[in-house]
Amino acid sequence: MLRQPFGLLLLCLLALAGCGKSEPPPPGTSVEIINPDPVVAAFSSVPDAKPTVEDLTISIRSSMYPKALADLDALAKTPNITDQQTKAIAELTAQIRKRMDSRAPQQ
Repeated sequence: MLRQPFGLLLLCLLALAGCGKSEPPPPGTSVEIINPDPVVAAFSSVPDAKPTVEDLTISIRSSMYPKALADLDALAKTPNITDQQTKAIAELTAQIRKRMDSRAPQQ
């Protein structure tokens, strides 16, 4: 008879323990999302750039930022590059470098 109330009490305690508020991240650790969509859109009309753009998005999703920067360098060398494409590359490069800098070990 004592076993049933004890089990109910234990279940309530476990439920309450799981309802704690999570602490906010420490200041200065905000995470910005790296968004390759502007580059993808800017190069959608360039068939020769499609494999590089696909590699770029995979590299970003896999957090392989040095590879993503190399892909952006390759896209920057595309013949007849437009101002919109150049701007999209520059913005994405800045996002990636910012993420890499935030992950660098602090000295």
